[in-house]
Parts: sequence; structure tokens; C-alpha cells
Amino acid sequence: MASDIDDLVRQVEFPDDYDQASEALIELVSLDPGTGARVALRVLQDDIGDVFLRGFAFDLLYRADQAAAVELIEQSASTCEPHVFAEMLTEVAADEALAADSDEVRRAVASLRSALKARTAGDLEEISGSVDMFFEAYGR
Repeated sequence: MASDIDDLVRQVEFPDDYDQASEALIELVSLDPGTGARVALRVLQDDIGDVFLRGFAFDLLYRADQAAAVELIEQSASTCEPHVFAEMLTEVAADEALAADSDEVRRAVASLRSALKARTAGDLEEISGSVDMFFEAYGR
């Protein structure tokens, strides 16, 4: 099992094929959520793969380790790639029902609101669907 996990980590951290890396990350999070979350965070912090792999890594990080994902939102939502920012907005919007009872979701909402003000008009136009979804969930 350990060698399987190590192999999955290698496939994600040193991808030859980004689709294969995405599949490996799904399997890794399923088999070992803690390791999967750490690897997903590394993909984001080290700019591994393409923007789609990084966006997907955020989705999995948010599901596997919401606290780490919220920290990442607080640190990088204003400056990360628009596609990754869109994934942040979408994941947090999907948790609208949890906001009343979750400090983490409320922190994420506050950070994303600030980031929305800091982003360029071009960024926001590029990801307008995610921006709209966030505003539908939490208001303007």
C-alpha cells in the first residue's frame, strides 16, 4: 500500500500527463486523505502542472482538508490564477448552507469578498460564472 501511495504521489508531483495526474490525485485522496491533501496543497504552492490541474487540486484540497484550503484562500485568493480563484469561489459557494455554523466557511467568504475587490476587471470577466455563483450564495 505504501508503495502504491508513493507511486501516486510521484504521478502527481512529476506529471507526464495532467489527466493522469488528476486521476492519481483522486485516488490518493481516496486512499489517504491526509497525504492527498498535502500533495494537493503542494501542487498549488509549487505551480505543478497546468492551471486545470491546480484548479482540480484546490477542489480536492477543499474536500480533504477544509482548514488548509481556507488558509490558502486567505493567503492567495487575491493573487492566484483566475482559474484557481474561480474554483475557490465555486467550492465556498457550494457550502452556503454551512456558513452559519462554520467559522472556516465564514472566514473563506470574508477573504473571497476582499479578493473580489482586489482582482482586475479582466479576471472577474474571465470567471464571471463563478463570481455570479458566489454572489448568489452570499449576496454582493
